[in-house]
Amino acid sequence: MTTEINTLEDFERACKAHDLTYSYSDDGYYYRKGADEYARIEKAAAKFPRADVERIWNAVVDTKLVESARSQFYWRWPKPPYPFCRTPEKCAGKGYCPNDIACND
Repeated sequence: MTTEINTLEDFERACKAHDLTYSYSDDGYYYRKGADEYARIEKAAAKFPRADVERIWNAVVDTKLVESARSQFYWRWPKPPYPFCRTPEKCAGKGYCPNDIACND
């Protein structure tokens, strides 16, 4: 039985216990276990501020993986709309304008 993730401390513990490389496993048991854990962590992440979740997850990635493999495991979210963007609906459907040539704002 897994415990519920109710605090950022619980979230950090779950991230630290998670096998980041489960998807490379040849053993179906470990693959399913890792996929279930990842889904649980991802669901819990929605409860907390994005910046905290990203900081915690990425710090765990830094401690568990060699530098050359880290970038594919990092969590990143798009930034919220820029305050100068008057028409976010035109920004290629993304709603934000980070160097988006489709948005002329």
